[in-house]
Amino acid sequence: MAALILSEVYSEINGKDLLFITTLDSQKAFDVVNHQILLDKLYYLGVDIEYWDVIEDMYNGVTSTVKWQGDTSLSFSIDQGVRQGGILSSHLYKQYINELLSELETHNMGISIGNTYAGCPSCADDIVLLSNDQNEMQEMLNTVYDYSSDHRFLIHPVKSNTIVKSVNKRTSERIQQSTENFTLGDNIMEFKSETTHLGLKRTTSEETKININETVKCMEAT
Repeated sequence: MAALILSEVYSEINGKDLLFITTLDSQKAFDVVNHQILLDKLYYLGVDIEYWDVIEDMYNGVTSTVKWQGDTSLSFSIDQGVRQGGILSSHLYKQYINELLSELETHNMGISIGNTYAGCPSCADDIVLLSNDQNEMQEMLNTVYDYSSDHRFLIHPVKSNTIVKSVNKRTSERIQQSTENFTLGDNIMEFKSETTHLGLKRTTSEETKININETVKCMEAT
């Protein structure tokens, strides 16, 4: 659905306007979910207390040890991370990040299709920010940075990318060269010619052709 929303935004602007696209890379997203913050969010969200107790039992008092060359360390507590491959893990992460998406929408940061907000189509930790205004995109990045700091996770400033969609590739490149780079905290985010969101290449031009070629290569390799 998130990929479809981004494609629909493309259709909406149809070369009539600029579109800044920023894909965000959360460092080890599922591994850094703070248990206490997560439990607090679920409690204030109104999750049934019986279900809340089950989730608390899953994550409260978890310990681990390290075995190396025949020796085993003292046990230490595990205070962050949702279980890899767990049925609930992606749902828990969505609740952990949902307030960020709600804040962006509440303040109407990002692009809309008609009266429908479409500024941050996301799927779990795959988040993309969409805006046709340079200053607004920077405000969105500031909001993301503040939220990540409060919730103890990091957005990778190098692996997170911004591209500019315009009428054609030449115009996109000219705008990128004349536009000041965005920042994430104290880190500069350089413009790129392409980025990836949910397995699809998002580029300044010939995007459909590139994705078709990528798909054909994958099919030929199997």
